[in-house]
Amino acid sequence: MSWANTLVGLYISAVNTTRRLMLIYALMMLGIGLGFSGGLTWYIMANIVSTGGESGPGHG
Repeated sequence: MSWANTLVGLYISAVNTTRRLMLIYALMMLGIGLGFSGGLTWYIMANIVSTGGESGPGHG
């Protein structure tokens, strides 16, 4: 019954690898989401603040 122990070991290592990949993926998605929402908020705020008819580079 040594193959059962081997299967259990493979299963545990696969689960650990999957959990590690999921954690890395979640952190990446969180970072991308935070960066995107932060950049989008900054962009919208900049546009709202600089709505003076001619808003663009060179008119600041």
